[in-house]
Amino acid sequence: MNMKLWILGLMTALATANASYADTVAYWRFEDGTTGTDVTHIAGADNTFSADILDVSGNGNHLSTWNTGGCCGYAYRDDVSAPVVAGTGAANNLSVKNTGGGPGMFTKAAVSNPTGVNIDTMTPSTFTVEASWKFENGGHRTVVGRDAQNVATGEGALAALYLQAQPDNSIKFLFTDVAGNVHQAVSAPGLAVGYNFGSDPDGLNADWYHLVGVSDGTDVKLYVNNKLVASSPIVSADPRLAVGTTDGGDWDAGSWSVGRGLFNGGHGDRAYGFIDEVRISNSALTPTEFLNRSPLSIEVDTTSGQITLRNDVSFDVNIDFYEIVSDGGALSVAGWTQSLDDRNFDAIDGPDVGGVAGNSPGEGWDQAGGSNANQLVEQFLREEGSIIPAGAEIILGNAFNTSIFGAGNDGDLEFSFGYNGGSLAGGLVEYLSASLPGDFNGDGAVTGRDFLLWQRNPSVGSLAVWQAAYNGGALTANATAVPEPTTVILLSIAGAVVVSARGRLVGA
Repeated sequence: MNMKLWILGLMTALATANASYADTVAYWRFEDGTTGTDVTHIAGADNTFSADILDVSGNGNHLSTWNTGGCCGYAYRDDVSAPVVAGTGAANNLSVKNTGGGPGMFTKAAVSNPTGVNIDTMTPSTFTVEASWKFENGGHRTVVGRDAQNVATGEGALAALYLQAQPDNSIKFLFTDVAGNVHQAVSAPGLAVGYNFGSDPDGLNADWYHLVGVSDGTDVKLYVNNKLVASSPIVSADPRLAVGTTDGGDWDAGSWSVGRGLFNGGHGDRAYGFIDEVRISNSALTPTEFLNRSPLSIEVDTTSGQITLRNDVSFDVNIDFYEIVSDGGALSVAGWTQSLDDRNFDAIDGPDVGGVAGNSPGEGWDQAGGSNANQLVEQFLREEGSIIPAGAEIILGNAFNTSIFGAGNDGDLEFSFGYNGGSLAGGLVEYLSASLPGDFNGDGAVTGRDFLLWQRNPSVGSLAVWQAAYNGGALTANATAVPEPTTVILLSIAGAVVVSARGRLVGA
């Protein structure tokens, strides 16, 4: 086959496969103000709808505050959930925080007249609700809700939807369907830790949480920091999200709220704290499609035990901490031979005696003294943080003990990292099984990643073998989904036509 025609065909196939990303119906970013200033309630009068927070989805489902500052308003803050939104690559500069004890934001389609999908009238059979939140402790706190009453059979006080923290700091995602059935997924108590306003009013000692509720029509699922923490089956003849028919004095059936809930027809369950990046989609998203999906992951070879740290996004990520945990003791300190500390990654030579970069604490990455079979921890103490470059793949060594779960079997690893000077984030874990012809990176699938690896290091195998396997649609092995870096692949493939392959895999 003519190479140029084959590449054009591959580019078209990849673009088509990636065209359907997410059916966003409302997305509020809170990026329109200046830190320290109040969100302006344009309408002036309390409880009069105005487009104070714009819907950047293009559907016109704008969000209104109750008033400007004071008892029931919000102010812009520069404390954000992440410096970059991993799912889009957009810079994230601002969040909002309540200025008083009665905050709440709401939609009102009758006034805003959406030009696209009307969020107040839709009854999707599958949907996703996302919000980033750093919250105060105490009581029921609803960060995203849908107003309604008398929609749940036998539980008329319930609104149509809640994404909230409960008094025991468990996280709950609950919705009622149009048949009157209530569905919910609830995490373990104490999963999330808020802050106490009296001792820490600005939440300086608290973490952000990325909360995602998903209904795929079969199950209701709750994710916290990209980890599935609760799931329950949906049993219903009609699992579409309820909209309601009866309005209240200060709310409309089907409208959405941010920063408060509704119970028994009254505003309540205030979500005190910082709110950032709220999105609603009328489709069931997967973790790789979430707004605040993890930009970093670890790849675990279940045969060799090799663990590779990866940056799966198109921008650099600045971190100062990471941790890999195994409750079953499936980690190997002895096999952790290529840690960032061992590599002198981003190391400098400090004021100590001698001229070796990274040979003293604080000169670069340092392994934590408590690292063992249950946890591997490294930290970076220099103020500027450590950059994991876009697309980087850094081998950390054979730090997965395959004898615990058996060679070729998945383990129980959990991965998290800290943004430099910021919040802790959960990362994805991908397990790799037996390789296939053309599977140069051993991830159990013949994909564009193998082409990228070949381009950097042609000695890994034959391009003709990869091309034949790719065209043949080789079956994938068991792995948690990590998105194909389509844009990078297309650029790389196009570049391979006119330049020779060169370079190396970071960390190889």
